[in-house]
Amino acid sequence: MTHLVLVYGSLRQGHWNNYLLEDSEFLGTHNLRVPFFMVDLGSFPALIKDKYTSKIMMELYAVDDVIMDRLDQLEGYPHFYGRTQLETEMGPAWVYFLNEEPREWHEQHDRKLPVVESGNWTTYAQGVGV
Repeated sequence: MTHLVLVYGSLRQGHWNNYLLEDSEFLGTHNLRVPFFMVDLGSFPALIKDKYTSKIMMELYAVDDVIMDRLDQLEGYPHFYGRTQLETEMGPAWVYFLNEEPREWHEQHDRKLPVVESGNWTTYAQGVGV
């Protein structure tokens, strides 16, 4: 089965986890307005659900079941990241977002999660040296 997946951080082209998608079909880069905002977790970002929308720069891929399982493992799905589908011009696509429990852990340990205002992890990471 083929799945559409939107990626926005370390899975994007030029980042260290993109090798997981090297056998998948790249369908383009999209700057989507979505009900999330992006935060910096250190060496990778996360999306957090929000009642407002933000523009997030994402890449769209078509992946098979094997790659989808590998992405779920990388993202710690369903415990660390959850996933939901967003509508794209090519149909519904999965996107990973930070679950409440990891977010609460950061807040309990007084770790401020910097917001990536631009919604573009690539340019943000270059600026902070990730």
